[in-house]
Amino acid sequence: MPAHPTYFTWPDGGLRYDCRECGACCRGLGIGLESHHHTPTQILDAYPDAALFLRLRGNTWTMANPRAGCWFLDPELRCRIESEHGRDHKPGACKLFPFNRVFRCGEQRVVDYNPVICPLEVVNAHGVSHSSVLADLDAISDPSLTQSLPTTLPTDFLQREHHLSLRLFAQAQRLLTSPDPSSIPLDDVLAQAHRAFAVTTSDGRPPRLAAEAIACLFPTPPPPPSPRTLVSALTACPSLRFNEAFGQDPVLHGAHMALRWPQLWPLWLNALALGEKMAARHLTLQDVTTLWTETKALWWWLAAWEEPFLWQGGESPDVGAFTPLHQQAQAIAQAIKAAAGNRPLGAILSAHLPAHFAQRVAVLRLLEPLLPRLRPAPASAPWLKAPGRGAKKRPLGRRS
Repeated sequence: MPAHPTYFTWPDGGLRYDCRECGACCRGLGIGLESHHHTPTQILDAYPDAALFLRLRGNTWTMANPRAGCWFLDPELRCRIESEHGRDHKPGACKLFPFNRVFRCGEQRVVDYNPVICPLEVVNAHGVSHSSVLADLDAISDPSLTQSLPTTLPTDFLQREHHLSLRLFAQAQRLLTSPDPSSIPLDDVLAQAHRAFAVTTSDGRPPRLAAEAIACLFPTPPPPPSPRTLVSALTACPSLRFNEAFGQDPVLHGAHMALRWPQLWPLWLNALALGEKMAARHLTLQDVTTLWTETKALWWWLAAWEEPFLWQGGESPDVGAFTPLHQQAQAIAQAIKAAAGNRPLGAILSAHLPAHFAQRVAVLRLLEPLLPRLRPAPASAPWLKAPGRGAKKRPLGRRS
């Protein structure tokens, strides 16, 4: 890699974006405006009346939008700025969308995409190229488009993520380019991906996912997802990992995310297989991203099954006692605090979780607000204290 490259969280030419003119990205989200000498002249030169709706957020000029749609969204759900003045006249964030999540970490730039608002298609070739996005970025003068990230992770973190992403994309392309994807052993694809995630503990062992943890929510593990859903999952992983590393979640972020991923990955695949079964279709990039966001806290409880945890803070945990399920969740929370890091999390969960599957999920969901207060007991998991954990991170901007 070059000394200070741009790290893209998707494969070069591997995502196709065809605007469906649905207007979802242009409703109620506001517009970030390019500015010259702190004045958004470009938009005001073309539409002087827009000055009434400007607002300053930090050092960035934005324009408030009605919930029904952007001021410049025409009745056919097309951008009036583009149709009247050309694409180059659009605000930078709009011109780049959905590849408009631009960050800088030290000397390295990261470009991520938004798969939640807009459906993107994973393709073998002829999708959006890295060079086209770089050309757009070079033509945009507004520095406020790029968000600075803290440099509390190891200095080679993004470089290692880049190498990992290439290995995952290679497996996705292996399935995409095959004339008969069903002929490719999925066990081999999954093994290759798992090796890409490989990390070791301080004593040289890989983190282990306890069989009891899997059985907690998957007494009969489903078969692997279909090749097409697996392509979506492999492609999404680098973006998901990046957002976990620098995101708002206080448990999965940074070193915790990277070190837990070998355990989280098979659990997430089980969820994708069940989601695919329920939907009776393969899952898209949009689907797998949403499923990760909505279920990752469940997988955390299972990934941490064999580790003792400490309750941070003097006050007692409180999830309420409104229903029997709340009472079971409260008993688990109190037991975690009382154990003081001397009992594995799985032993506590096993003693208190209800037998019924749906009730188990509900209790774990009720416990989610407590996750920020839990920390690994120092003597039990020294491998989680990876270098560079450092100070509290500034969260990434929202993806939806």
